Amino acid sequence: MRIRREQETAFGDKGDYTPLVASGTKRHHVVAFIRGETVAVIVPRLPVTLGGDWQDTRVHLPEGSWRNALSDSIVPGGEMDLGTVLKPFPVALLVKQ
Repeated sequence: MRIRREQETAFGDKGDYTPLVASGTKRHHVVAFIRGETVAVIVPRLPVTLGGDWQDTRVHLPEGSWRNALSDSIVPGGEMDLGTVLKPFPVALLVKQ
């Protein structure tokens, strides 16, 4: 709820959903999108059939620095390895810095 208060424009009427493009072997196992321009969400899809390894699967984030609100880690924009970003916690809520 704190992120929702801090990022009102991302969650308000003007906070459109924009899909993030995933690539790689397990690209069909991820749902990723941006709300507005400042909040990104990455969630595994069908994790039981994933096999525990993201292999070469990546998501492309807009350029800039992003903070994962769930793990407090910093993630650079651009091509992002899912195995790395989802290692500390199985989902990611990223806020642009």
